[in-house]
Amino acid sequence: QICGEPCDKNDNRWNNGIGPLYPTIDHVIAMVNGGSHTWANVQLAHAYCNCAIKRDLTEEELTEEVITHAKEQAITDKCA
Repeated sequence: QICGEPCDKNDNRWNNGIGPLYPTIDHVIAMVNGGSHTWANVQLAHAYCNCAIKRDLTEEELTEEVITHAKEQAITDKCA
């Protein structure tokens, strides 16, 4: 997993039916860079992390951003 935090298969907060903590498959070596679509080259990733990693964040920045985003969303959900 990219950030090490647990995924949530029930997270559907975004309007496309999934949420930032929803599990997705990340290619360790991107297919555009010659990576294969095999079990040896994939890992579990939050939907949010899978998108954020493409922004070249460090692992520490990514972990902090995911945790902050999840906390902010939890507060928003409680207030809604």
